[in-house]
Amino acid sequence: MRENLCLVTGACGFNGSYMVELLLEKGYKVRATDLEGTERGIYEDLVKREGVEFVPSDLTKKETLKEVVKDVEYVFHPAAVFDYAAKWELMERVNVFGTRNLCEVLMEEGKVKKFVVWSSAAVYGIPKPELLP
Repeated sequence: MRENLCLVTGACGFNGSYMVELLLEKGYKVRATDLEGTERGIYEDLVKREGVEFVPSDLTKKETLKEVVKDVEYVFHPAAVFDYAAKWELMERVNVFGTRNLCEVLMEEGKVKKFVVWSSAAVYGIPKPELLP
């Protein structure tokens, strides 16, 4: 097991869970974070594997991120609200301000070497029927 500690946000979601698996395969220690209770979902076994520490947090609550980022060197941040029916305010609060909270806490900690954020095709919105083949 490598000594480098990687943080994966949204670890109980689709992209996050695959990132956790990949990092474990590569021999990294992983701190997985997601909302409280999500670790009991479909990826329950993943966050209980050796080499994974699950620390619940809420990106919109900066105070929950202090413990999450402690001693982290690499951050993989796929956490986001992805729902075409979600209200704009919720998506902005989580996806924009939550990411800003995470970055601010990481800068205070000062140990991060790399920060990777990604999204999905959902950023393009719902296709207009007249544009479909």
